[in-house]
Amino acid sequence: MFAMEKAFSEVDLDKKAVVWFLNPKKLNMYSMNRMDIINVSTFGDFKLDECEYPVVINCTKKNSRILAQNGAFVYFQHDTLALDEVDIAEEVLKKVVILYKDAKKIFKNLYLLGLRFGSLYPELSSVSKDIILKNDVVEYMKEEQEDEWR
Repeated sequence: MFAMEKAFSEVDLDKKAVVWFLNPKKLNMYSMNRMDIINVSTFGDFKLDECEYPVVINCTKKNSRILAQNGAFVYFQHDTLALDEVDIAEEVLKKVVILYKDAKKIFKNLYLLGLRFGSLYPELSSVSKDIILKNDVVEYMKEEQEDEWR
């Protein structure tokens, strides 16, 4: 959803969105020889800076946005390359490129599956974004139906 947030407002159909899929357990296996995702609130004296690669970590979720997104974090030691530039990148990352000409259809399907801005960004401003999104999806579905009749 993040990558296609502007799918209905973007006019340059040659533009692309990118979604990265990370295998956190595999990255941690390479980094620290263990598959679990470390909770930095409770993990004790493990030295993250001594790991060879970045480490996927978790923490206590006190922020409403972090709680809603239920994500994890990647801890980069100082002077670490970007994750897609490390020598194990092909083992732990998968890159999906989405053309904006396809983004509306994908975003419509995410909407139909129940994904909303309010579920990812639990702020008041998300209410208006969800109203606009609903309108955009309804209009897009009408266009799809009209194209089918042609």
